[in-house]
Amino acid sequence: MGQSKKDTAYAYAAGILDGEGYLTIAPRKDKRPGMPLIQVQMTSYEVIKFLYDLFEVGSVYRCKKRQPHHLLSWKWTVKYRQAYKIAQKVYPYIVLKKDKVYCILSYYK
Repeated sequence: MGQSKKDTAYAYAAGILDGEGYLTIAPRKDKRPGMPLIQVQMTSYEVIKFLYDLFEVGSVYRCKKRQPHHLLSWKWTVKYRQAYKIAQKVYPYIVLKKDKVYCILSYYK
């Protein structure tokens, strides 16, 4: 039985998150419990747009160059329950950061 196109897209997204993603429960300044957070930053706008279009959540930002010779980069950021929903979809395909995805999934249990 073959995978659906959506499953293949989630597997590809999991690979991006494994390699380039930042997944955490981020601390807050006001001492409340942290927030689930997923971020990907890279110079490929096409990949960032792919993630945004696939999951239909989050925000896309253009990042300032840190040095004049650096390339322009983009960041996709997803927080709270939206991050939880993404974690649910990619968990079966994540390899390296499975523990981080599990922390996000455990946050709302």
